[in-house]
Amino acid sequence: LQVESEEFRGLIRGKLELHADGSSLAIYGGIDADRGDLDLFSRRYYVDRASVHFDGSLDPLLDVRITHDFPDVTTVTEVHGRASKPELIMSSDPGTYSQGQLLGFLLGGEPGGDPQSGPLQSQVAGAGESYVANQIGGYVKKALPIDIDVLRYEAATATM
Repeated sequence: LQVESEEFRGLIRGKLELHADGSSLAIYGGIDADRGDLDLFSRRYYVDRASVHFDGSLDPLLDVRITHDFPDVTTVTEVHGRASKPELIMSSDPGTYSQGQLLGFLLGGEPGGDPQSGPLQSQVAGAGESYVANQIGGYVKKALPIDIDVLRYEAATATM
């Protein structure tokens, strides 16, 4: 199916089965986007893959990878795990930026200056973690027939 909306353009496919009885509800199957582009935080990202898989639970497994090419760096943002507790993994090529700096780029910042300087990380990390979680949660809430109350991002440390 070709999908075109304000935020996403691309091809999706999938099959979902809903099993219900008087006391329980289960969803099986998945929805996949093999390619496309996504507008996130006023920037266009290429969707390498996006998958939502239901294994009988109402809490699906996520596997998402999006990239953005800046002039000097390519950023990679991945979301894995259950929708109720997703794991946000950020990286870049070249890998000279900290998790805080990559989060700043995801939120609309631009690479530049000394990648080892820390002000961007300290300014963005606290507010950015909550903002990213809320944005991702908003997209997931729109797409799924379940209510998600909390998404959390925990910054990893970068070592060279």
